[in-house]
Amino acid sequence: MTRIRNGNRNVRGARGYHASHERPIDSPVAKQPRRFRCPHKHEVVILFAANATKLPDEWDCPQHGTTAVITSAPDAPQPRARARTHWDMLLERRTIAELEVLLNERLEMLRHGRVA
Repeated sequence: MTRIRNGNRNVRGARGYHASHERPIDSPVAKQPRRFRCPHKHEVVILFAANATKLPDEWDCPQHGTTAVITSAPDAPQPRARARTHWDMLLERRTIAELEVLLNERLEMLRHGRVA
């Protein structure tokens, strides 16, 4: 049983917190970006809901207060650039043929017990 101290007396069975009646958010809403450019060459990216049907072709530039026109339609998310791995850096220094020769040399050394 929960007891909460209220002044000089204990209150039995009282909750020490408020139960939230808000509905939990299941997942974020899918968005689609649209790019706008104002006459001052300032680019504005606005995110709209993916299921929006009527999207504007003009938007007010928040920086200059002018009308920015669309430069790109709703586009798919850009693929992330792949991280440069150890293998990528190794291939910048050596060819596959050179790596095969090195591998065979090391394997021979291991077979003959010359490398620990």
